Amino acid sequence: MHRFCIFIFLMIKISYLDAQVFSSNMGGSVVDDGRNFTDFTIEVQQLDSLQLNQHFGLTQVCFNLKHGDLGQVKIQLISPDSQMVDIAGGLFAADCNVCLDMKAGQYIGHGWGPYNGTHRPLRNFGKMNSGGRSNGIWTLRIKDYYSGVQGFLESWSIQFGTNPPFGNKPYLSSALPILKINTNRQEIVDYTKRTMELELIDKGLGATNYFTDSSTFKHAIGIEIRGSSSQWFPKKSFGFEFLDSLGEDQKVELLGMPAESDWILSASFTDKGFINNVLAYDLFRALGWYASRTRYVELVINGEHQGLYVLMEKIKQDNNRVDISKLTSIDSAGSDVTGGYIFKIDKTTGGNGAGWFSKIAPIVNPNNQTILFQYHYPSDENITEPQKKYIQEFVDQFEQTLQNGPLHQKDKGWRLLADESSFIHYFLLNEISRNTDGYRLSTFLYKTKDTKGNKLYIGPPWDFDIAFGNINYCDGQKTTGWAVDFGNLCPGDNFQLPFWWSRLLSDSLFINGLQCEYKKLRASSWSNDSILHLIDQHVENIFPSAQENFDLWPILGLYIWPNPYPYPANYSSEIIELKNWLILRLQWMDRNMPGICLVSENKNATQAIVDADAIQIIPNPATDQIKIDFDELDSKVEKLQIYNMHGQILFDQFLGASSQLKINLQPFNSGIYYLKIQLSNNQLLHKTFVKI
Repeated sequence: MHRFCIFIFLMIKISYLDAQVFSSNMGGSVVDDGRNFTDFTIEVQQLDSLQLNQHFGLTQVCFNLKHGDLGQVKIQLISPDSQMVDIAGGLFAADCNVCLDMKAGQYIGHGWGPYNGTHRPLRNFGKMNSGGRSNGIWTLRIKDYYSGVQGFLESWSIQFGTNPPFGNKPYLSSALPILKINTNRQEIVDYTKRTMELELIDKGLGATNYFTDSSTFKHAIGIEIRGSSSQWFPKKSFGFEFLDSLGEDQKVELLGMPAESDWILSASFTDKGFINNVLAYDLFRALGWYASRTRYVELVINGEHQGLYVLMEKIKQDNNRVDISKLTSIDSAGSDVTGGYIFKIDKTTGGNGAGWFSKIAPIVNPNNQTILFQYHYPSDENITEPQKKYIQEFVDQFEQTLQNGPLHQKDKGWRLLADESSFIHYFLLNEISRNTDGYRLSTFLYKTKDTKGNKLYIGPPWDFDIAFGNINYCDGQKTTGWAVDFGNLCPGDNFQLPFWWSRLLSDSLFINGLQCEYKKLRASSWSNDSILHLIDQHVENIFPSAQENFDLWPILGLYIWPNPYPYPANYSSEIIELKNWLILRLQWMDRNMPGICLVSENKNATQAIVDADAIQIIPNPATDQIKIDFDELDSKVEKLQIYNMHGQILFDQFLGASSQLKINLQPFNSGIYYLKIQLSNNQLLHKTFVKI
């Protein structure tokens, strides 16, 4: 049971102009046992308005709290009719002497202390002005989540006046699915998954979901806070896995996405458009590769609305995710040990940093920077010594061959060890988004088994929150220049690019392949109209939820690391800024993409790209029908499938001897689709088209 420490305060009422202030100069110690909270109260009497509303209401909360580590503390305000709002917490400071005001130009949940002056509260306290009682007991509740550091409240006050923040009423419904998590009185923490319960409310496309509806699905989960830099933010991202009755991983289908156990709930706090990751993964899937499927959801934890989130698939080995061969502990020799593997280049905050270092330094390394490859699949706990030895030697062979072997030759050198088309497409995605973290952080690679091609692939893409111009350092906000030039822009950064990209861009066949692919994409799924239409589709889907999210988290118009200036004051302006940035970025890339694309040089990329070019889709973009022509292919088409951007199969047909096929697009929604084409020689080709 919580212990309530209620202090008797000297209550002082001060009236001036249209403001009325109630304050206490008597403070007290904050309970420091890691479990209980401390309540400090002020009794408000004879306030001019009996009910708080849009004309007269709560305008400011001030407090002076001394604490050795405010990162351990959550501070809540509770009204006389028991409405509760988180107003501060998780601060990087020891002392905090602030006034919280919704009109302030800086945010209490951002940056480093000391915190003084006026800030916006962690969450909008405007809902307390929606008809609630004014007179009565107001409570400042402080909870210290970790014992060992004592806190002391010096004083606090509340102010009422005209033109208060208003309109943040509890939200009752959403067009999006609603995920509810019951923590069973546990805290969600980092690095340790705790068992809790997840509920889903989802009546299907076009239906309205109410927060009070009975759940359509319940399941036990293990959940933890996730992220690196994003852990600084008050709106947390989470990783969770479904559990069976024995506490073991269980694969579960979720919101139309293929069954798996591991999932991510991304807060997208610094990406105020909620678009960057979803758009990047859409664009990569349009190239025929796997990228995490996504769904927008509303998140509720212990009955408290957390706002808009992006539910996405965690990167892992699976037939419906990274489709590589499964490795077990007994796969230690011969063909068995050759695959599949997933590893990454990243910060070590997402794991224990287990892996190995590249033998070749980055091109830019003034501080002796190195490249660390970290195990992802099998994980450090499961990978065997023979498997470690194999993947390290294979990557070392790839690097040595790329560094010292021949370039400009399709059937020799590094192309025998790595899939060129994956590197071309990965480059293009990181450049269209000018992803400052691209190539050097959140960079995944996988290796297929010798019976499945025996090559290294780069991808799937991950973590584009601060891409698409949403960054204020290392020229990331510019629409000009190349993200791959990061080393020259920020040579002192500890995380540099592997030498690979400098070497690849010295290969004329590689840059010619870039030019050919880019031109093809700009005429189809990466055209201005296609990309802007894709953004509009997502915005239409989430617009009301995004508006409500920023009622809950009042950060629009403010700097949140690492947002570039200007800081749009509303959600619509955020989307306009993104679109404008993308158009200028594409214009620059149109003029500056390296390489020469000649018909005779198309074979310089990969055979898959050549064969895919021989498939004609007319028209593209299309409105009601497409004709697919296979006449130019050297091999017969056996099977054709059409997928939407969520990976769902919408068309699946064996073609036999057909050389042409007409498909009615009337049942298809507007958007990007891709074809998966199986040839008689077992080769798989990918092609995209756009329905408008």
